[in-house]
Amino acid sequence: MSLGAPFLTAALVPLQDAARYLRAQEVELGLGALTRERLMSGVDAGVAAAAGAAGVSVEKVARLLPKKELDARLASIEERQFDALDHWQALTGHGGSMLFGIAEVGDGAGELSACLDLLAQRFKLDEGLSQPLAALSAEMAAWTALLERCCTRIGKSKRLKLAQLRRRLVRGSVVVVGAALLITVATCMGQRALAHSRIRAALADGPCAAERIEDSDLERAGSEEQASVMEARRTCEAERERERRAAIARREAAERDKREEARRRAHAAACDALARDVEKGAISAGNKALAGKHVGLLERVSAGWLLATDVHDDFGELPCAGTPGGKRIRTAFARVLVTTAPRWILGITPSERAQKILAGHHASISADALQKFDDHIEEIAKRAMVSGKDELVARCLTLCKLKTAIGRPHKDHCAGALAVKR
Repeated sequence: MSLGAPFLTAALVPLQDAARYLRAQEVELGLGALTRERLMSGVDAGVAAAAGAAGVSVEKVARLLPKKELDARLASIEERQFDALDHWQALTGHGGSMLFGIAEVGDGAGELSACLDLLAQRFKLDEGLSQPLAALSAEMAAWTALLERCCTRIGKSKRLKLAQLRRRLVRGSVVVVGAALLITVATCMGQRALAHSRIRAALADGPCAAERIEDSDLERAGSEEQASVMEARRTCEAERERERRAAIARREAAERDKREEARRRAHAAACDALARDVEKGAISAGNKALAGKHVGLLERVSAGWLLATDVHDDFGELPCAGTPGGKRIRTAFARVLVTTAPRWILGITPSERAQKILAGHHASISADALQKFDDHIEEIAKRAMVSGKDELVARCLTLCKLKTAIGRPHKDHCAGALAVKR
């Protein structure tokens, strides 16, 4: 049997499939089967079949084929196939009744070109469809002729014939040593091929999969494969080191967050305890450290009175800022500031910090206390308007603005004082 026969048999399979679809009225499937990839897969299968019959590598058979001519013909077929399929889909999408009787297409035709010619004849009145079909038919005829030339070229190859003859002699030999050698070679080749396969599969699974490659497989690998395996193993080790460091960093961050959360909770609890002391009237020895430099001020707040310096001096940020306990401490200060107003309001202007604390925490002070504070401020405004003294007017304006900050409406005296200032 000629070595070209296995090639031609396999290479024609896509064409035979397409003809079978056409004869079964599956025209769209038949046209769709004539893609460049399908046709080339038939050529590849034919090359493999011829190589198998001759006992040589696929590359040796492939070198016999006119690759440029095959590529050029496939490009032309691809264009004609797309054009024919596009027109056919347009026809079936807008005029399905025109396809009646398509079951007869290809009856008795043994070749794809004949099927396409019959299909083109059936729609000869539609040149938009018949012409692309006829062009595709001509291309497929040319493709078939090209495959037959390839078949002839393979069949006439002296190297392939010699390889085939050599293979037959090896197969037919009854010499035990020759048979043993053949088995050994085949075994080695098979083991080598399996080793290559296992190495490629491992490398495809990721760099760390290279670690499971056995030394025996690595010994059968080529230098490039060995280098790839070594590089994959180094990459895997680097990835593990990065992950190890990242895990340590995450663990340390989690521990820091845990410690910080514990510190915040402990601080908040201590602030709650200090706030309770301020509210109940006595600061315990254990909470004085948290009060710090403000311990005297907070003791006076807990007792319900303030020094003049507590009102007009900037005593700094009170302890426990940003905690619920800190809010209660500031509310307690604001409450005492309001309730002790009769003692300081005639001669003292509250500091900006005192005003800020009162403005931010007045909502927790009783309406009655705020009303009295409001009345005191209106009285100061009245006196300032009567006396006209600069110091008293300045205090009046500050206190009237403080009323605005705590949401109290202006009455006649504050409204008048502010109007005069403007």
